[in-house]
Amino acid sequence: MAKRKSDYTIGQKWELLHVMLSGMYDEIDKLCKKKPDMLLSDLKTKKINKLIIPIKDLLGDENPFICDIEELDADEPVELSDVIIVLNELQKGLKVYRGNHCYRGDDGHGWYLEKEA
Repeated sequence: MAKRKSDYTIGQKWELLHVMLSGMYDEIDKLCKKKPDMLLSDLKTKKINKLIIPIKDLLGDENPFICDIEELDADEPVELSDVIIVLNELQKGLKVYRGNHCYRGDDGHGWYLEKEA
């Protein structure tokens, strides 16, 4: 049975978003290298928006750059070269968040203030 949104801890949610965002970034980066001025398809727009929303929810108000990122408008397609900038900002935001909220110890690592996300 699939977990519900409320069943994920902060660490699990971060890990899932990190993996999904990394995969999306890699795919868009490959396309961008071939055709940087290519417009984003409706499907890609929807998938990227499904990443933007929970990342912004997770990072909260901690990162002003992430707070300023808006969902992509399906009615006004964006060039891949612009999308890669947004995805890069999201990746960096997740990295900073992990650096601020994750610790490493002799017994592995954990998250400060671990709670349901």
